[in-house]
Amino acid sequence: RRQRQMCIRDSGTSLPELAASISAAVQGETDIAVGNVIGSNISNLLLILGVTALARPIPVAMASVQLEFAVMIGFSLLLIPFALNRRLGRPEALFFLISYTVFIASAFIVNA
Repeated sequence: RRQRQMCIRDSGTSLPELAASISAAVQGETDIAVGNVIGSNISNLLLILGVTALARPIPVAMASVQLEFAVMIGFSLLLIPFALNRRLGRPEALFFLISYTVFIASAFIVNA
């Protein structure tokens, strides 16, 4: 149940970033769209997590983050060829979107 609540909350906090990235991409400002995604991830990992841990130490059970960490690293590595090629087309975007959907659905199923 807690996993579901976190997924819903996390999706809600990401919607403004999604809207900004889509708007930038539609206007041809792809650097802003990509920078928004990268900057948001850096901010969430370093700033938000760091400030939260300063307020109260955060216990982390490795079993609970091993899969998520591996998925994050794996998909980050999959992005490298697209970054080097300087192009992420619709087929690749669809692949990442479907992969995200499968990941979230599996989290709901496993933690049901």
